[in-house]
Amino acid sequence: MKIRRNLFIACLSLGAAGAALAVIGAHDFVPARVVDVGAVLLILGALWSIIRLLGHLAEPEADAERLEHATSVRLRSVGQQIDHIGRTLRDLSDRADRAAQDSQGAGMDSARAIERLSQETRKQVEVAREIADSLRDLQETLGRAHQRTRGMADASGHVYRQADNGAKAVGALVGEMKSIETLISDAGATIDHLAHRSTEVTQITNTIRALASQTNLLALNAAIEAARAGEQGRGFAVVAEEVRKLAEESARSVELIDQILVASVKEAEAAQQAMATCTEAVRTGVSAAGSAERALRDILEAAESTGRQIEHVTLAIGRLDESSGDLVRVATEIARNAENHALGSQEIAQSAHEQGAQVAHFIGVVLRMRDLARQLREFETEAPQGAVEA
Repeated sequence: MKIRRNLFIACLSLGAAGAALAVIGAHDFVPARVVDVGAVLLILGALWSIIRLLGHLAEPEADAERLEHATSVRLRSVGQQIDHIGRTLRDLSDRADRAAQDSQGAGMDSARAIERLSQETRKQVEVAREIADSLRDLQETLGRAHQRTRGMADASGHVYRQADNGAKAVGALVGEMKSIETLISDAGATIDHLAHRSTEVTQITNTIRALASQTNLLALNAAIEAARAGEQGRGFAVVAEEVRKLAEESARSVELIDQILVASVKEAEAAQQAMATCTEAVRTGVSAAGSAERALRDILEAAESTGRQIEHVTLAIGRLDESSGDLVRVATEIARNAENHALGSQEIAQSAHEQGAQVAHFIGVVLRMRDLARQLREFETEAPQGAVEA
């Protein structure tokens, strides 16, 4: 019975050690290197000792004393092996405990980090959505600005054409005013020539006036001489009277011509002054028209430059509109990726919580391993006693 008891203790110890190693090796959180190869070899050695012991028991010629001695020797060997297995299990349980605690701490840190990452990712999702919305608003604004600048470009082209037509009209007006200035200058020269001719006519009328005065004196003297001659000078007196009348008539005609010439000279002077005023006014008008033409040319150049700039701005806004569309697509993709990352971080956080639960379960396994080591120590103390009793 004692031999059977010792065999039962050895087999129970062997089974307990094998079960402990199986639990350790089968758990996901314990690395493969934790399983001690030496412990496995010890278990195999103990198993071989038990097999040999059973072989001795099966021999018919085996006596009780030799069997008891062999059993005692084998049980001491098994006890030593169980002692080594117990120490190995205690070491494994300690290392597994530390690894479990480290894994649990790392898992908690990872869970907190993942939670912070999830929060930051959610913030990034919100920011990405706001950026996408802002870019959409910007795209709409750029689209409206592109339409407005296109309208401004058309209006600038119309202004350019109108300014060009105005410049051409002012140029034609300047040409006409210069022609008028030339005509007025020619008319002034003609009036000056007429004034000079009037002066010459005045000189001639003065000569005629002097001749009429002398003729009147000569007629008067002839009448006096005819009166002295009496009857013989009567015919000469008649002739002298007629000559005097002609002289007086000539004098009156000369006075009339002189009055007409004076009036003509005054009118010519007035016309000359008016021509001078017109000439000055025409010159002023030509200068003003020239200034207007230059101003219109400047406006024309400015309108052309503005049109080119508006065209450049329109093209730039068009490119910005296209780029904003690309940015909207990129921002939308970023927001979508951020949402996917947020979902991924939530899944990772859930996995971290699950791993924490598995670590807690592993700690329970380690505690069971410690209980198993304690039972092996009890087997270790009971095995020698069984050998002594045998």
